[in-house]
Amino acid sequence: MALSRIKSAEGLKQYSPGKLGKLLGLDRVPEVGCFREKVAQLVQQCKCDLLQDALYDDWEDHMDEKNLYYIDGHVRIYTGDKANLPKKYVSRQKLCLPATLEFWVNTQTGLPLLCQYRD
Repeated sequence: MALSRIKSAEGLKQYSPGKLGKLLGLDRVPEVGCFREKVAQLVQQCKCDLLQDALYDDWEDHMDEKNLYYIDGHVRIYTGDKANLPKKYVSRQKLCLPATLEFWVNTQTGLPLLCQYRD
């Protein structure tokens, strides 16, 4: 979902299961409820970073050393009250607010390569 820039599990409802499944190399993608269960299992096992590293290592074998990579940073403002996040500078509001940072690394052709979240 991150590489397809789908921001939440609810965003899967906007795409055809067959077409999105072909993108992922599957026959179909699972429905939202099943997907939430799978994500919960991954989170409980603490294997998300290992999965990202394995995918990156696989892609690295197919990359050309002469490619250019573009890094795009985003600040997501947190408006809830359940987490105590550090303050980040938000340029559009010219304030320091509780927020998280997202960094997207894209190839020269615009294909997403890596996404890193920071508190």
